[in-house]
Amino acid sequence: MNKFLSRIIIAAAVSTLLIFISCTEENITNPPQQETPDYFPHTEGTYYKFEITQSDSSGIIDTGFRTVSYSGDTTIDRTPYRVQIDSTEINQQTTVTESFFRTTETGVFYFVDTTGFSASLPDSLKSLVEIQQEMRAYLFPLEGGSTWTVYRVSIPINEFISFTPINITGRFEADESLLLNMNSGDTTVTTKKVNFEFNLTASPEGSIVTYNANVWLADNIGVVKIEGDAILVSLLTGGGLTVTGSPTVVNQKLIEFKIK
Repeated sequence: MNKFLSRIIIAAAVSTLLIFISCTEENITNPPQQETPDYFPHTEGTYYKFEITQSDSSGIIDTGFRTVSYSGDTTIDRTPYRVQIDSTEINQQTTVTESFFRTTETGVFYFVDTTGFSASLPDSLKSLVEIQQEMRAYLFPLEGGSTWTVYRVSIPINEFISFTPINITGRFEADESLLLNMNSGDTTVTTKKVNFEFNLTASPEGSIVTYNANVWLADNIGVVKIEGDAILVSLLTGGGLTVTGSPTVVNQKLIEFKIK
């Protein structure tokens, strides 16, 4: 009888140990990591080419191409940036510009050249305005209900009231399927559509002028389409902040790219 009981006890102990090991292994198993979408690839050698059309109320007025590449790094006011090179050809005239950006897990930030805006301010206001040197182009993750301040300039009027001549906001609109007419053939991609709104007013009592633009981004590709008012598109594509310009609508569609 003692031998029989001993066998039962040993068997129960072994079963308990196996259950404990099984539970322990199950508890320490980590779930597979999900790959984070990359809506802004910017490795050295990455290249994009866009077809451009510009139009006004009378119709198409200009066509051309824009190429984008990334080359090296720089530091501005102790902040490290990547260098973006844009080459735009319109009516057989080519313009090359550099812009500077940095990325984090939560978004993409561009250094803002505010020279044109600063020059337009009256001397009486220049000493009162603290102009931001960066804009938040995108807020990640891009998901429903996501809104953010892209760029804002505020001028204090008194202790309680401030005047905001420039206020640019971004908003995630929706997932959208988009047909791209690529040089290599037509292809359909799933994109994140982002809307930008630029509210501009010259005085606290003045009317507000609003500019709009939309940007479509695809995972592991980046920006595939930009469409909207020229002033806002210029800012979003590294052209700097300006408050003057003709009422022109710009459409840029990706036709070629290479991700390194």
